[in-house]
Amino acid sequence: MYKFSYTEVSENLPGKKSDTFEDNVTKSTTENMENIGQRIKELRKRLGLSQREFAKKIGKATISIAKWEAGDRTPDESTLKLIAKEFNVNEEWLKTGKGEMFVETPIKEEGIKVPFYPEATLSAGEGIEATTEEHFWVEISPDLMLKLIGVVYRRGLTLLPVYGDSMEPTLKSGSVVMVRLWEYEQNLINGAIYAFRVDGDLFVKRVEIDPVNKVITFKSDNPNYSSFQMKREELDRVKIIGRVLIDMSGVY
Repeated sequence: MYKFSYTEVSENLPGKKSDTFEDNVTKSTTENMENIGQRIKELRKRLGLSQREFAKKIGKATISIAKWEAGDRTPDESTLKLIAKEFNVNEEWLKTGKGEMFVETPIKEEGIKVPFYPEATLSAGEGIEATTEEHFWVEISPDLMLKLIGVVYRRGLTLLPVYGDSMEPTLKSGSVVMVRLWEYEQNLINGAIYAFRVDGDLFVKRVEIDPVNKVITFKSDNPNYSSFQMKREELDRVKIIGRVLIDMSGVY
């Protein structure tokens, strides 16, 4: 004769609250909203568009894009179809994350042409006089730019060579740097590296801002080189070319 024994285990133990069906639906809906918003943000960055530019292309308010990307709201079915049609996006990917982002591979996108000034050398040292504006064009694919700097800029870029060792190990002599032009940012970022002119000479240095004493320090990464400072009233001698985004050496 066999003897069977069993123990019943209640999932609803005293003091333990189980998720209701409504809880699970709410949780699933929230996660889906966040995921769609993340994919919209990924798409927008892939296209190199600001929230304002993205919104304009689909006839929506900029605040709507911001709320989607933050997961506070989710676009309705008709808006998802509009996004898919406008940007040639795989609607299934947009909704669920399955499949490829684009209906056609984005590698077919037209390359971004960036001017390269081989003679306008940036000094990582004592300063070099700017003697020429001759340049030629370098084409960079959106895929490569996204991989290198995490965003696609279609305007406001230039390539400049660096001479000297004052910015080593960050930038070596002979490097070619990609610069985001000042007129496209108009915002000095503390700790970033900038290309600039002082009294006609070209430099590349790291910028440190002291808002209390109203002083900007132009600093070399190489400790063997000294820094120099300028007060606010002296800054009319400085013309900022732009922020250094990345060393392109070895990319081409």
